[in-house]
This record gives sequence, structure tokens and C-alpha cells, in this order.
Amino acid sequence: MATDGPTQGETGSPRPGSPRPESPRPGEVTIRTRLLPGDLGYVAYLHGRIYEHEWNYGLGFESYVLKGLGEFGLQFDPRRDGVWVCEDGGRIVGFLAGVSRRAQPGGNSGHGGNSGHG
Repeated sequence: MATDGPTQGETGSPRPGSPRPESPRPGEVTIRTRLLPGDLGYVAYLHGRIYEHEWNYGLGFESYVLKGLGEFGLQFDPRRDGVWVCEDGGRIVGFLAGVSRRAQPGGNSGHGGNSGHG
């Protein structure tokens, strides 16, 4: 059976630490709140495929997405940040990330007296 890309559990078993059953059925939509190895790469893959197909964006856009996802992955703190990974039958079909970052002192992130506070 051909797929558009890697699926989770291709070997017949779930990813380590995954609470999902071994063989999610297509149409069984779940939302996972744990970031797993391979998630960020697959999200970059999806962006590259979709935006190339729909908007003729090329490798420059995919590289831009990879840079942002890489920075997110390096700074990810599960105590402060959140992820919501939407899966259909074990295959990622949506992804949302919420990050909590403090501004660097002297940074240009706020207005007036709020600079450096969020």
C-alpha cells in the first residue's frame, strides 16, 4: 500500500511511549500532546509537499520551515510549551505548537515600558 510519506507504526508497532493502539484504523482521528522523534521532520515534509503543489513554492520555503522547526525543537520545553499533533489512523494530518519564550534583555520585543517582559 503506497502512502504520501512515512506513517507512524509502519513496522506494525506504535512509536515508543505512544499510548495509541498498535494499529490505528483509518478514520480514527486522535490528538496527541507529546512531541515524538520524527514529528518535526514529517511536518516539514508535509509543508514542502503541500506548498509546492498548491503555491509552487520550492526548496527555499521548505528550508525556511525547517529552520523554524529546528529552532523550535532545540528550544522545546514540555513544561512550558505545548504541541497538538492530529493523527488520522496514526498518520500526522495536522500540527499546532504553542511556545512560551521570554524576551532577551535589551531585545526589541515590546513597546515602551513592556520591553523585555514577554
